[in-house]
This record gives sequence, structure tokens and C-alpha cells, in this order.
Amino acid sequence: MVDGSLDPAVGACRIWRDVAWDLDYPDELRPLVECAYNLDDWHENWGVPVEKLKREAIDAAALFLKRQASAEHG
Repeated sequence: MVDGSLDPAVGACRIWRDVAWDLDYPDELRPLVECAYNLDDWHENWGVPVEKLKREAIDAAALFLKRQASAEHG
């Protein structure tokens, strides 16, 4: 998702449904789950471009990865 190899909407939904669900929605994944909700429910009448929501999902995933890397090395 972060490197562009997976559509952000697909990636966020996979994290939501396949990871967060199994882990009982940990706080660390909350921003990604919120992005998944928004992308899953998005409608063109919202007045927010879907590309903005996808960018937010990429940013949330990048932040999650950065925090995980810091935790491993910290």
C-alpha cells in the first residue's frame, strides 16, 4: 500500500477485516480502520474526493510502519 503496489482502499480494508478484527481492534490500527470505514462507505456526494481518503490511508499505513520500526529498534 505504502509503496504503491496495492490500492489503498483494498489495503485498508484488508487490514480492517483480516488483521484488526482478529486482534480485537488494537489502538495502533485504529487510524487505518477509520480510513477503511471511510473508503468502504465513500460516496461521490460526500464532497471529499476518494483520492484524498486514499492518501489518508497511505499516510496512516506509513505512520504505523514507522512506529513499528521505532519500537523494534527502540
